[in-house]
Amino acid sequence: MLVVDDDETIRLLSHRILAAYGAAVELADNGRMALQILLRQDFDVVLVDLRMQEMNGIAFIQEARNIWPWLGFIIMTGFMDDMTSEVSSRLGIHHLLEKPVSPEQLCGTVLEEYLERRKALGALGPEFEEHQRQLRMLGHLGETALSANTFVEALQELSDGLGELMSCDVAGLFGFSEGQKIIVFSAQKKVSLEFLNSARGEILKRYEALSGQTVDPAGLRVQLEGVPPGEDGPSVPRHLLAIPLLVNNEVQGILLLASAEARVLGTVDVAFVYQIANVLSSILAAVTRIRQIAAHDSLTGLYNRAYFEEQMERAWQMARRYGHNMAVAIMDIDHFKSINDAHGHPTGDRILAEFAGIIRKVARASDVEARFGGDEFVVLFPEIDIPFAVMLGERIRKAVEDHVFCADTMRLKVTTSLGLSTSRQISTSDPASEMMRLADIALYAVKREGRNKVGLWSPEQCMDSNEKRKSPPEKALDSPKTSTHPAILVVDDDPVIVKIVQTVLEGAGYVTDSAFSSAEAIAIAHRAGGNYDLVITDLEMPVHSGLEVLSAFRQVNGFVMGIVITGHATKDNAVASLREGAFDFIEKPVRPEKLLSVVEKALDLRSLRIENERYRLRLEDMVLQKSATILETLEALKQSHDFTLKTMAGLLDVREHDTGKHSSRVRDLSLVLGRIMKLSEQDLDVLTYGALLHDIGKIAVPDHVLLKPGLLSEEEWMLMKAHPEIGFKILSPNQRLKDVAELVYAHQERYDGTGYPRGLKGEAICLGARIFAVIDAYDAMRSNRPYRRSMSAVAAAKELKAGSGTQFDPVVVESFLLHQGEIEAVGAWGDGGSVSS
Repeated sequence: MLVVDDDETIRLLSHRILAAYGAAVELADNGRMALQILLRQDFDVVLVDLRMQEMNGIAFIQEARNIWPWLGFIIMTGFMDDMTSEVSSRLGIHHLLEKPVSPEQLCGTVLEEYLERRKALGALGPEFEEHQRQLRMLGHLGETALSANTFVEALQELSDGLGELMSCDVAGLFGFSEGQKIIVFSAQKKVSLEFLNSARGEILKRYEALSGQTVDPAGLRVQLEGVPPGEDGPSVPRHLLAIPLLVNNEVQGILLLASAEARVLGTVDVAFVYQIANVLSSILAAVTRIRQIAAHDSLTGLYNRAYFEEQMERAWQMARRYGHNMAVAIMDIDHFKSINDAHGHPTGDRILAEFAGIIRKVARASDVEARFGGDEFVVLFPEIDIPFAVMLGERIRKAVEDHVFCADTMRLKVTTSLGLSTSRQISTSDPASEMMRLADIALYAVKREGRNKVGLWSPEQCMDSNEKRKSPPEKALDSPKTSTHPAILVVDDDPVIVKIVQTVLEGAGYVTDSAFSSAEAIAIAHRAGGNYDLVITDLEMPVHSGLEVLSAFRQVNGFVMGIVITGHATKDNAVASLREGAFDFIEKPVRPEKLLSVVEKALDLRSLRIENERYRLRLEDMVLQKSATILETLEALKQSHDFTLKTMAGLLDVREHDTGKHSSRVRDLSLVLGRIMKLSEQDLDVLTYGALLHDIGKIAVPDHVLLKPGLLSEEEWMLMKAHPEIGFKILSPNQRLKDVAELVYAHQERYDGTGYPRGLKGEAICLGARIFAVIDAYDAMRSNRPYRRSMSAVAAAKELKAGSGTQFDPVVVESFLLHQGEIEAVGAWGDGGSVSS
């Protein structure tokens, strides 16, 4: 039993009576809630009130029968009349109960309806049993779709299974995957391409009608499964049924069933299709959510490494097939470990999240952004030329440099280094990971050059790259991370020396790692250099010297200390070591007490440097906070200045009491047209103040002239014509209002040169004044004046067209007329005049 009534007392009483009678009862206080319950569960009988708020009982019954046509309904109402009987008869409902209802009457009526429904279901016979079997198959199909590796694979599984379930020629599913719109058709029989195009058109038509959103066919992916199409197949579907897939009250897809033969679906068939649509909605929502969770990094919201590598491989296959160029960028935050040490990991996490937001904002919609691990991020640029890839990389770098991180607390500034490579730089036989390797080398080169740069891989960077980029041993990556003690890396090509030094250090309580070649050490520097506090290295080794090893570590970790040990202790070697940043120089054979003394002093100096850096950062924070206070003060002064100017303009409007809020209105309208014409922010500011203050010079015009209702005499007209120059003289001494003064000076000039006061012509008139002239004239025509009523929007538009090329700039007039509706909405003159087309 399902009881639907918005009266809580009736619901609870009905539940008590029916439960005591032996029925399993669900309750719903409105029609929408009841429909949601019906989509999850089948019932025998529904007891429903006719009069409920929002969705009445009639609307509910009609919709519920689409879901479960074999449901039994009993109407229970407190308004029993002829109309209720007529409605019940029309709905085919034979059992009506008038409130209040006795328990015996309620239970007896429910039993009668239940028995009638069971009898009717038995009459359905094999068809009903078949639908029950199909529903069970649909459950199995859902499990298969949920286990699919990709959203498209899930659509394929569902589409294939639906074709078999519904015995149609073609089943189609329309859905979304990572912003891409996809249709998967599964053909059970051979049909022509025209047939599939008709089915495709029906899906898009149905989606646009239900969602109110259009679909660009160029961005639509259509995939065909099952029997291949052929010219000898039917070309016209004679039966099409499209049903929306709803998730959270939004259309997330369309289910389509198409057949070449005309079919008549009975009520049971329609109900079954609705059940399929409901199950598919849940399946697609679950698949989307699972894919989203599996593919995204929880901290930044970007894609994770596994998803990125999958998308990169797919993009590389497409690039090879169609000859496209693609690019990949690897970037990380400069000195991120130092920031973490100075400000703590919560601040570091917030910086990572804001950094990800910058990448997402700058990158194109088609790009794939991911967090690769730690503070390392990657962006895949599909179908892009090399110059544009470099330009996008530079945009990301510049956006990071300009951004204030943790603006409400720390106000930190950070930078990023970025390495780029493109598919033009590798062979078509190479894997996609080769691009990543080259971009990694480019990033390493940028760091050597000082960071905060964008580097495109070049062959010159390839020298010893295979050795430089080898992954270090796992212990070199893991050991320091699991200990709070100072971490020391010992580098020497003589294993005996390494063992001796490690024994001495570990005996004193230090954590050590080892590298037996300079190339291995440099690889560790790049992969995990930030995890080490001190590097002890031999001076002379094959391939790279110990000084190069120290340089590699310093580029990654500015706080790492270096100690050089050598069997060739010369003055030149000692000087070179210290010049390259080594803390000290120790001669072999190494004496334990000397080694421990130097190590202790080096680590003490490192701690002092970190503390100094923290102090410096705190000072910078204080400076930033003071700067923010100063900026707030300046903003307050600016607002005060703006208020003064607006007050002056308001006083002029009050003086010319017949024009209302003319200055404010033409300012707002001029700003709308200025944005339409894509003026810069600086030019928009000039236009805003110029429009607001255009009549400031009228302050010098006597009232008997300014407010005169009739024609002006020659002498009075000369006084009036002087107001642009007077306004210019009032404003121009203020350097901030210099450009505004020029607009005020030119606002009465005409495009053909017949205006005043200077007779300027064409583009000699500043653009702001040309825009204002159109707005000012339009506002005058659309506003009521004492000597005339306002014009309609159509008439005013005709006047602007008539003055185009003489009084007004034709380009400005054309832009205005194209967006007249927007101007009207802001102006709100309120006469209801229609806008000319």
